[in-house]
Amino acid sequence: MPNINEIANSAKDNADKLGIKKFDIYGSTVDDTNVQVDQGEPKQVKASNRSGVTVRVWNEDNTMGVT
Repeated sequence: MPNINEIANSAKDNADKLGIKKFDIYGSTVDDTNVQVDQGEPKQVKASNRSGVTVRVWNEDNTMGVT
């Protein structure tokens, strides 16, 4: 998994190639684990991982787009 500096450098390099002068990025990740217990015995275990990234880009007219 890339670290924050690698992500930032990659975003900056790609923005430069596309001529994007102003942008920002937000990301999050969540690890979730659940267990169902019946009379002290585990019956079911569930685990999930969710992540997301939001990128905002401004153009020359200072209007913003989000993806």
